[in-house]
Amino acid sequence: MSSSSTIPTTSVAPTSTMPTPTTVLPTTSTPEPTTVATTPTPTPNPCLGNSCGQKAICVPDESLPNRHYCQCRVGYYQSNSSIKLTNDQDCLEATYFTGALTLNATYSASLNDPNNQEGNRIRSAAKSQLEAAIRNSSEASSGFAYVVITGLRNGSIVVDFYVVYAKNALPNATVIETTVKNSATTIDGYRVTQSTVSETNVCQSTNDPCSGFQQLCVSLNNEYTCENCSTGLQFNSNFKNCTDIDECMQNPSPCKQNEICHNMFGTYDCRPAPSSPNSTAHPCLVNRCGAFATCLVNETSPSRHYCQCRVGYAANTTAILTNGSLCQVAKYYSGEISINTAFNGSLNNANNAEGNKIRRQAKSELEKAIKENSTTSTNFLYVVILDIKANNEGGIAIKFYAVYGRNANVQPNAIKQAVVENVKTIDNYNVTAVAPITQTNECQLVNDPCSGNMQICENNDNGFVCKPCAQNQKFDPISKTCTATDCNPPCINGGKCDKQAAVPTCRCNPLFRGKACEELTTNMVILIAGGSTVITLTVCAMVVCLIYKNKRRVNTDTPDVHLYDTDGKGYDNKYFEMTATSENYETIDAAIPKRPYDGHLGGEQTSVVYSESKKSLIPSNPLFDK
Repeated sequence: MSSSSTIPTTSVAPTSTMPTPTTVLPTTSTPEPTTVATTPTPTPNPCLGNSCGQKAICVPDESLPNRHYCQCRVGYYQSNSSIKLTNDQDCLEATYFTGALTLNATYSASLNDPNNQEGNRIRSAAKSQLEAAIRNSSEASSGFAYVVITGLRNGSIVVDFYVVYAKNALPNATVIETTVKNSATTIDGYRVTQSTVSETNVCQSTNDPCSGFQQLCVSLNNEYTCENCSTGLQFNSNFKNCTDIDECMQNPSPCKQNEICHNMFGTYDCRPAPSSPNSTAHPCLVNRCGAFATCLVNETSPSRHYCQCRVGYAANTTAILTNGSLCQVAKYYSGEISINTAFNGSLNNANNAEGNKIRRQAKSELEKAIKENSTTSTNFLYVVILDIKANNEGGIAIKFYAVYGRNANVQPNAIKQAVVENVKTIDNYNVTAVAPITQTNECQLVNDPCSGNMQICENNDNGFVCKPCAQNQKFDPISKTCTATDCNPPCINGGKCDKQAAVPTCRCNPLFRGKACEELTTNMVILIAGGSTVITLTVCAMVVCLIYKNKRRVNTDTPDVHLYDTDGKGYDNKYFEMTATSENYETIDAAIPKRPYDGHLGGEQTSVVYSESKKSLIPSNPLFDK
């Protein structure tokens, strides 16, 4: 299903009887009767392991005996909305529509706080009035289940919602939108200035209907289908796409003891290991860090390497990584801060004490400023110092990333304000300027977050998304784009590779057939219309005489390859012929230059045509046009 609206990620229970989940502080265990204080034990996450099944998600709710309930994924609906589900057995296939109401009121981010009374009142009123409007409509009520309010956002106040129907319900988006416009004119005393309803692309939803099955959600003609990943790939719940399985990370290795495993997209390759017993092979020759991290040399560690998460990922740990398993999707913000000391190129040398000191101080001061500010601290992870360079005023500019968890909702301006107010000096040098903070476009970077998975990177308002190439395309790591795959084996004898086909296919001219157009067709027969056997034999004899008329033997580095200068019709056309006694056909054949036969001959073309037996070569020349 297509949708022109962005699907919010905030989720609200489908019925008014389902309270919005609230955050409850972890309980602590009773201390043991001892003089030594014990560490409080947090209560386990009630949704750990998700006991709700494949068609529903788990929602924490401390007021319930089992401390959670189940909510049907987008694409399914709860047939009995008066109860709280404990599994997905009551989740049935549904048709979803996406809607939005614009109210003439001032938006505040606090409206989405679960404890904000005004926000809860607006959501409750919107749900009640929308459901009443649709149920009371003779045109829109058939198959209607309920309305889900998914959140409030800026733009005056915009109320986002889903209208949920049973599968194959009759009403369409136009009917529902007309019903809403005519009946829902005010919400909680605020006038509705605009109403829109469109078909929902359920595959764009955070809780799409296929992820629970570890399958891809593919939109198709206003519907969707769930598809398994190909062999060698696995479903990635972060990106909701198929990512490479790094077979080389398996223990034991899929390769033999004297081989090195090289991971490739969808497969792997075993190559001979260096023969020297004291090999000093580059420690990152084999990708030990997976698709979400890059390998860097560290000769002081036993493995001689460490892993660094790619930009777009972060590991919430201070430990040195030896693989990329802890790298999770993150949000990056780019910034620059200047100090009043002269730049020296040696400051970027890894062994330069002054440069390293400036980096440590900058990282410490920036992290402290962001952590201690209430508007910027939520979901903040750490700061990465990129490099030191000269600024336009003759001082030093320090480029950095502020890294947040993927669900962070911080404004770049707020980060800048926190830095301006709290970072006055770095390494005793005064701060002279703080450049505007921007959300990082990870897809423009050399070390983008998707190339490790052999996928293209697309930037969006929430960060980035990695997309695999289409079935008939391959990822080009140089251009970082999807390019059409070539025919394999390559087309010969004038065949053209059709790269638009589902699988690239050679389109042969009428004289040839086969996967690579390598075989002669049975149509390759000279027929004389209305002639007799004698005439046919006479013409065939003439053809043979013309072909061999100007034949001469030349040196081609092998005794059984012949080069001819003319084609028997006076054209200057070089072609090769190989005798049937050749014992090293493939070697000789590979050394012969070839050009496709394009329908006419002459000039300096070199054309080679295989016979059906592939034991000899015959020339392409104008005689075959007859």
